[in-house]
Amino acid sequence: MKKLLLTTILLVTVTNVFSQQEECGTPYTKPPQWVLSETGTKSPSEYENRIYMINVHTVILQTNTGEGLPISAGRTVLARLNNFYNRYGIYFGARETTIIKDDYYAVNYNNDKALSIKSKYGKNDEITIILLNSQANTHYAGIAGDIRSNYFSVGYEYYNASTVEHEMGHCLGLYHTHQGTAAAHTPLKEMYLCLRTKT
Repeated sequence: MKKLLLTTILLVTVTNVFSQQEECGTPYTKPPQWVLSETGTKSPSEYENRIYMINVHTVILQTNTGEGLPISAGRTVLARLNNFYNRYGIYFGARETTIIKDDYYAVNYNNDKALSIKSKYGKNDEITIILLNSQANTHYAGIAGDIRSNYFSVGYEYYNASTVEHEMGHCLGLYHTHQGTAAAHTPLKEMYLCLRTKT
């Protein structure tokens, strides 16, 4: 009974976080067949005792004059991620927080600038989280580089919202439920399958 209640709470929580499709700019890609297939997959209970540690590097974009989020925003993002994912055995550690004071990156932000930031400031063994300032002029609350990505960006007013957990889910391999994955797996099972293939 306890497991059934925990599973129900988990599904409702994860489904709510991953139902933000109207504010997410992550590229639409068709899930691979292994995500949609039930054959040969393990249940989440088989992963209950596994622990995953993921390094994150928060990059805060500010204008030349320093307009943007404070360095404490990096701690807020890390706390949100750990508060949500720790119950699933996924832990995030802060590698560092970098503030970039540069109008080139801070104003009229786009994915080319995200890739430039990731290649210039990020490392291969971490997920880079880019926090935008109010002048970024993006059309989305958040956007991951792709499904299973090593970076994502979050809009100025969304760094302390469920957008952070949502975009991290994309980095970990979760698709939107409207992409056909809801029928095959629960979001939790899909996330464990994706983590399994990365380790």
